[in-house]
Amino acid sequence: MGAPDRVGQIRTDLAVFLRNLAKVDSFWFITNLKADHPFSLRNRLGLTLLDYHGLLIAANLADLDTNGVLKIKPKQWIAFFDESDFVKDGLGVETTKTKFDLRAFTADTKSNNNQRLTYHVIRVGVKHSTSPDKISDQKDEKGKLHLPPQVPLLRSMQRSLVRNSRRTIMDTIIDNEKLYDSLFDNNEQTEQASPNPKEQSTKERGTDSRPSKRQKSSPQLSMAQQSLFEDDDMQPLRDYLGKDFDPTDPATIAKIDKVFAACVSLKREGNVIKYKDKRSHEISLLHIPRSSTDRSFHEKKQWFDDAMELNSATKNGDGNPEDSGRRLVNHLCIYQLDAVKDVLNKRGIPLCKPMNTTQFASLVQSCGLNGAQTAQLTKHLRDHLGKGFCPTRSSIEKLCEGHGEIYVDSVQHNYDKEGGGKEETVHYSAVDVDKEVSIQLARQLQRRKISPKDVKGAHHLVGGDHGGDAMQFG
Repeated sequence: MGAPDRVGQIRTDLAVFLRNLAKVDSFWFITNLKADHPFSLRNRLGLTLLDYHGLLIAANLADLDTNGVLKIKPKQWIAFFDESDFVKDGLGVETTKTKFDLRAFTADTKSNNNQRLTYHVIRVGVKHSTSPDKISDQKDEKGKLHLPPQVPLLRSMQRSLVRNSRRTIMDTIIDNEKLYDSLFDNNEQTEQASPNPKEQSTKERGTDSRPSKRQKSSPQLSMAQQSLFEDDDMQPLRDYLGKDFDPTDPATIAKIDKVFAACVSLKREGNVIKYKDKRSHEISLLHIPRSSTDRSFHEKKQWFDDAMELNSATKNGDGNPEDSGRRLVNHLCIYQLDAVKDVLNKRGIPLCKPMNTTQFASLVQSCGLNGAQTAQLTKHLRDHLGKGFCPTRSSIEKLCEGHGEIYVDSVQHNYDKEGGGKEETVHYSAVDVDKEVSIQLARQLQRRKISPKDVKGAHHLVGGDHGGDAMQFG
């Protein structure tokens, strides 16, 4: 397949995927992000890092610089969207560049100007009035990152993309010297592709593409692994298993498993397997046992300590496992926050729940605090309980000045009455709806200089918005 045909074909395959992605709510994706974050386009496509680079280079949407770093072509992305008729067909897409501190963004900490990097981002999906206008707005008021919207049949879409573009990506990897060299990169060995379709040997299936019900499908190798098996460096493996071995043949895979199991037994030290690659770089593999209960995890927890030690190790052989543990906890706080809170509660570690605007405004009004007193209270609470404990002063004033009195109360409620759940205390804040409507109506009449006697009638629309933990009246 020639270069122009290759570009056109791979762009068509990518356009089909993005068209299906554009049918759900809008979301910003980073195209040149190496890490496997939820807002990475590579993560959404379900590709390994190597295959993703091969796809973008084959589509002429990116290239590799002299250091092997992916370099996006913004003008080609614009041309790709135009020729694919996304805008013409009413599908929401756009592309731009942005510069921000990604580490501070994901950890919800203060941005460091020295850590700000330039990222190429694309927006795909239906845009609403509440949709973020930029990627840095894809988090809620508490700093929790937004996750990409659910897409029906996403796994099927990913498998279809891999199936249609496999040959083109393999050809691109072989033709591109930098991509071909990265086949042996240690980092790529640890990154497994998201779901790829399982196939059987063509010899055993004949012309039927559907696997036999009795015959178990063989494990699917990534595109990079398939090209690796065809490389001359795999000659010792071909000599052992036979020159005509098929890497997708279940019998061949079974032989490889036996050889690999023997190698593991020879090189294993506890939970860690160490060996040297063709470049004499030391590689460490870790055995992770399955744990279905807390007790079984506690009995087999040594692998966890080994993982932190390996992750913190440097080329000199030293390192601080506590740094690795801190990074791991930070990752869990971002993506498994509910689990972290549950563990802290079970271990009796105090966990402060931030006050929402309605609750804090009720506190201010109940105590009869003026502006200066409210500022002092806020300063001390933030100093002891964290910066995110109190809402902003402007949001508090919106509920305190020119609004009805807010009061708090509690009620006993059982969320799982049919399942035999226990009652728990639910605290809530409320405002007198009639008084609030009267106050707001008087404000509107005064602003427009309308006398109440000239008003023949008024229609009131009452509603609410579940923002954060509070139902806001409006």
